[in-house]
Amino acid sequence: MLLEEHPLSDQPKNESETLALSLAQILDEKQGTDIAILDVSAPLAIADHFVIASARNGRHANALARALDLTMKHRGTLRRNVAGMEGEGGWILLDFNTVVVHVFSPEAREFYSLESLWADVPRLDFTPQEIQPQQDEGWLSEPEESYPDSIGNL
Repeated sequence: MLLEEHPLSDQPKNESETLALSLAQILDEKQGTDIAILDVSAPLAIADHFVIASARNGRHANALARALDLTMKHRGTLRRNVAGMEGEGGWILLDFNTVVVHVFSPEAREFYSLESLWADVPRLDFTPQEIQPQQDEGWLSEPEESYPDSIGNL
């Protein structure tokens, strides 16, 4: 018999939720703002969660996306796909299989209004954790090429 967790529990319920919270924490640490986590597991078969964040501008959005990508590569979680990093469209999407991250410029976030489109799905509470300053472990100084770009490039 499976026991269902209480829907208001503040503990992650599964790997996807844990990943979504981890990605949101990384975005917060890199000064992403207005971070929202949507549980889209009921209406969508392609993902369980959307993590949505705003960046100050296009450069900041690219920096957020690259930080997510590199940090997750280091942790052993590769993205499946990425879109929007080449242009100045104001919307970068990173697909981590069960979690899709959307990084928007303020103007693009207002225009596309994903939270309004998914107004009827549950939200996960995200409270940023205070991080203690730590010394560089060295992996950030390694060239990006030392990590595979995505699952397809293994």
